[in-house]
Amino acid sequence: MENIYPRLHFTAKYGWINDPNGCVYHDGIYELYFQHNPDGPQWANMTWGHASSTDLLHWEEKKPALFPDENGDMWSGSGIVNSKSLLGLPNDALIFFYTANGAFKKPFEIYEAFSIDGGETLEKLPEKILTEPSRNKRDPKVFWHEESGAYVLVLWLEGNDFGIFRSKDLTHFELASRVTLESGYECPDLFCLPVEGSEEKKWVFWAADGSYYVGDFDGYSFSQTETRRRAYEGAVNLPYAAQTFSGDPKGRILSIAWLRTSSIERTTTGAMSLVRALSLVKGPFGYQLKMALPEEVLDQKGEGKTLSSSGNSSSSFKLDEDGAIFADLHHDGAFSLVIRTENGDVTISLEKDERTLSLTGGIVTDFIGTGRMKVPEEFSVIYDRGILEISWNGQTGLSINDLPYFRKSRVTEILFSSEKEARAEIFVLN
Repeated sequence: MENIYPRLHFTAKYGWINDPNGCVYHDGIYELYFQHNPDGPQWANMTWGHASSTDLLHWEEKKPALFPDENGDMWSGSGIVNSKSLLGLPNDALIFFYTANGAFKKPFEIYEAFSIDGGETLEKLPEKILTEPSRNKRDPKVFWHEESGAYVLVLWLEGNDFGIFRSKDLTHFELASRVTLESGYECPDLFCLPVEGSEEKKWVFWAADGSYYVGDFDGYSFSQTETRRRAYEGAVNLPYAAQTFSGDPKGRILSIAWLRTSSIERTTTGAMSLVRALSLVKGPFGYQLKMALPEEVLDQKGEGKTLSSSGNSSSSFKLDEDGAIFADLHHDGAFSLVIRTENGDVTISLEKDERTLSLTGGIVTDFIGTGRMKVPEEFSVIYDRGILEISWNGQTGLSINDLPYFRKSRVTEILFSSEKEARAEIFVLN
């Protein structure tokens, strides 16, 4: 069964996974927890699964960490390092905030858990930490706000409303403000991003479907200054519920999302996106999110193979080993990139007159972008056993597509052709 799993996009060996939870860095390790049903490939029995990585690309699955109890299933939450030695725990303990779903009979509540063994074992604390009356409140994201000297907890409350809470001791959280965001729903995040090419920084409020809202934050309230934007383009039902990692040693804002991929052979359902480093780019229409691959991931690409094409010519090469495909494309007109697998071809093509990118893969046909989108001259493709990520414009656009028909199929050859001067730089990662 080993060949049904993507090489670089994490998924559980067995069972359902969804929202990333408790994303935190400590001691050279990135911890990833996630919504998980360890008993089957369908949504049920929500538990916190667990995986870890040292390079942001290869993940090792660990034993589940939080199990349902009398308060309900374990729904989404976040994690931090206990750097201020609160809750009577050492400063290297990990503190987690999670939603207990009330067993659907009583209000959802927010609780804490901790780990003193590097995230391997989580122990629950008995007291809920919020008294906010919203019945279905959920998805706490916690971070330290240095300027106002407090921990901030952002929470989905109801409808398009979110709450901002503050605490000095991680025990008592008080509501500081409510914010209503257009189409905002579930899984909030709030972080400060650098604006590339300047000394400026802006705060970004994030919602589950990739809606983001640029504005200002003073530790108490968020003031939206830009219209709502979407982080993902051209993707149907993908991705969702992204969360940023707490405590990155380089000060980066690193994000990972749930990909709602199809169930494969009734064994595993769902996967995680590749990690992206977030920043902002300021243009004529305001601030736009940039989602670049972290340098640790780029460093693992190694030496590539260049395919060149000009004037309806083509070039290709065969693969002797199994792996995920990274392709950086540079073109000046119509082209076709064919990823040939044991189960058929995945073709990414640009037609001369349409100026839109199309994807055809065996029995699966999808559409990327819109008829109004001018296809950029440079963009990147990542193909990993039926999961396809396409990004462009300095990686400010991101489309992710699920091609389950190809999940078990190894890539055997790459073919590239174009009407004008073009090239594709191909990298194979295991």
